[in-house]
Amino acid sequence: MGIPFVEAGLPSSDSIGGGLLEKAAALPLETATVCAYGTITFFGDDPDENENLGRLTACAAGIVALSGESCSERVTESGAIDPDENLTLIAAFIQTLVRAGKRVFYNAENYFEGYDSDPGYALATLIVAHDAGAETVVLCDTAGGCLPHDVYSVIKTTVDTLKQGGYNLTVGIQAYDDAGCAVANTIEAVRAGAAHVQGAIDGSGRNTDLLKVLMNLQLKMGYDLVDKSQLTMATSMRLTPDVSPVEPDATTDYFILESFRVIVEKRDDGRTVSEATIKLVVGNRRYIATGEGNGPVNALDTALRLAIGQFYPQVSDFGLTDYKVGVLDGSAGTEATTRVLIGTGDGHATWATVGVSKNVIEASWDALVKAMIYGLMKSETTEFTERE
Repeated sequence: MGIPFVEAGLPSSDSIGGGLLEKAAALPLETATVCAYGTITFFGDDPDENENLGRLTACAAGIVALSGESCSERVTESGAIDPDENLTLIAAFIQTLVRAGKRVFYNAENYFEGYDSDPGYALATLIVAHDAGAETVVLCDTAGGCLPHDVYSVIKTTVDTLKQGGYNLTVGIQAYDDAGCAVANTIEAVRAGAAHVQGAIDGSGRNTDLLKVLMNLQLKMGYDLVDKSQLTMATSMRLTPDVSPVEPDATTDYFILESFRVIVEKRDDGRTVSEATIKLVVGNRRYIATGEGNGPVNALDTALRLAIGQFYPQVSDFGLTDYKVGVLDGSAGTEATTRVLIGTGDGHATWATVGVSKNVIEASWDALVKAMIYGLMKSETTEFTERE
């Protein structure tokens, strides 16, 4: 989908079985790099003897997203170390990881809260991270309570200050949605100079919804972040909050289409009637069906059900639950690529299928066929049962 980094959690302490991180790092990913996650402990451990740090240096991931405290008040309240010792630990942890060949993203926890109460110290944690070898500093609204104008102001000031000081750092944002502002805060951070965004696909938990951020930045604000095929994948994942789109096995030939034709007729009495004719093959039999509907997609649906219902009677249990049409590249006008989602249910489960094409009828047909095939695949009986 074009997202460059995927965080896969803490390194496993199980050297035999391995955890999610170990499994993810072994995947042949084309565009994404797997990152480990770790935290800087407040217990005054010698970094060389710190078990958590040892697992991070030895893990399979080449990048570590390392969380540390950037609010001096919270460090003091912890009672474990003082603010100066915290700076020393930030440097020691990052230096150890860099010596082990890791790239480091420093997650500056409670940065906005810390900047409000002690901006000098909050900035100092970033500078220490830079000097220790971190390539990116991610400013975290850990409590999730910031408003967009505050985020813009703090990010802008921080970015400008680091540039003026000659620090070559990528500044990022991780917003949380406790106040309902995570997406807006992230967009404002990007406007203010942030070049790295952290969150979760579809905004799971308290996280920023990365798909909403991506679509707003690229489709509405003109940022060139991913190519069209990757954007199509992202938009298809955002179509419905309850059902994830499915892709049935294209190699399973429940039926083979020869052709379809759709006619839309505007009559003199003001009515518009659509008629679809479908020619397809099931097994070794050729079948032609014609259906009428209140629109071209409804007509196609009717004709398809008439045709394959002779052979797969269970399709009579499949009902349309949703139909959505979206435009992927609105600047292209009526030539834009369209994305169609069809939601289908059988009384026991629901599923969503997606079709994409510059022709909205073709996109609808693609989604409709996928819906029928998926339903047949998941039904208990999909044997060829021609009716007498």
